[in-house]
Amino acid sequence: MRHQRLAVVVLLVLLMTTLTVSAQVVTEEPGASQVLPAAPTAQVLPPVAGEITYVVRPGDTLFRIAVRYKTTVRILAEANNIVNPALIFAGQTLRIPGVTPTPT
Repeated sequence: MRHQRLAVVVLLVLLMTTLTVSAQVVTEEPGASQVLPAAPTAQVLPPVAGEITYVVRPGDTLFRIAVRYKTTVRILAEANNIVNPALIFAGQTLRIPGVTPTPT
């Protein structure tokens, strides 16, 4: 039991060290501006006939959006050129094919 606790502590220290090192920003020379990773840009797609657009909200998943609009994750991913269906961002505009907007 004592060895397991020691192993957990060692793993936590290694993880924290790795996160600290990876969070640092490298500059080419002293005084140079820091280079930060670019935030994902929301691509606005124009709707076409027979589809609507949906703006992703915090907490949304492609699966839940697919269920809401009675479609599949695969169809949504293909329609929006999403390579990794597990990675969508709040503010991202998605095309929902096969759904017609309801008149108000």
